[in-house]
Amino acid sequence: MKDTTIKTLDDNEKNAVAALMDLGQDRKTSHVIMFLLGNQNATAKEIEMGTGLAQPEVSVGAMDLIESGWIKVSSINGAKGRPKRMYSISISKEEIIQAWKSVADSKCEAEKKKVEKLRSLLI
Repeated sequence: MKDTTIKTLDDNEKNAVAALMDLGQDRKTSHVIMFLLGNQNATAKEIEMGTGLAQPEVSVGAMDLIESGWIKVSSINGAKGRPKRMYSISISKEEIIQAWKSVADSKCEAEKKKVEKLRSLLI
């Protein structure tokens, strides 16, 4: 049997997962993106082992990220069975920060419009 070491999320990465969740990112998606940021690419099994997510959670989190263009998936053919899926990061840390900053800015603008509407109704 081949002995392999799977990196797990460190405390800083776990705090980043919590920060992403505070911003509104799904738990599964937050774990997958942080694991891939630390590893560049990984199989679903490696993500599962490194994050503590169950296999279906990894698949759901990865699909959300694929749809948003944050990760890519490719197939690796092994000797037996189904091809494994290899997930790789396709967005930088700065792009993630910028994406969430844009979301926050939009929310802030929407809230300002609500206050202005209230102001116009009251004054």
